[in-house]
Amino acid sequence: MKYQHILLALSALVLTQCTSLDSKQCQHADWFSLGHQDGNNGGYANKINDYAEDCAEFGIRVDHAQWREGYLTGLQNYCQPENGYLVGLAGEGYAGVCSSNAFVEQYNAGYQQHQLNQRADNIRMRLQHIDYEIRDLDQKLTASIDKAATLEKKKQLLNEKDRLVNELRYLHNGHDVIFKWQL
Repeated sequence: MKYQHILLALSALVLTQCTSLDSKQCQHADWFSLGHQDGNNGGYANKINDYAEDCAEFGIRVDHAQWREGYLTGLQNYCQPENGYLVGLAGEGYAGVCSSNAFVEQYNAGYQQHQLNQRADNIRMRLQHIDYEIRDLDQKLTASIDKAATLEKKKQLLNEKDRLVNELRYLHNGHDVIFKWQL
């Protein structure tokens, strides 16, 4: 009996990985569990139609009522405000399936933090690249290769580095920053 629950959970997981079901999946589907998983993932309410279309090819009918019951139960989990923040923070899309304003507010806050984190990561990567370029320019200066152009390029890189370091400080301090330049 214990293994049967594990198999049901695994089959539900496999079924949610794609919307195309084969004959065996249609015959042995636990529609409640599949709906629950779809709800937990914030999937669209019309996803059952994809399953129905797939299974109709094999002459198998889906249990709409069981799927919907599971889906609504899963949505109760998904639509919790704290989950909204985590979904947004992970940068995942939101399909608009929750009626809770608190979920949407938390999703937006999490997504905004996700964007700030991405920007900070991009800045750090660019700063590493600038440091590499500056080391390369320092080597050219030491070798006395086109000093004027090399000094000008180094000055530009140092200015860009200063701007990025300041922007990164603002991001870490939680200030809203309007990004005027892209890397």
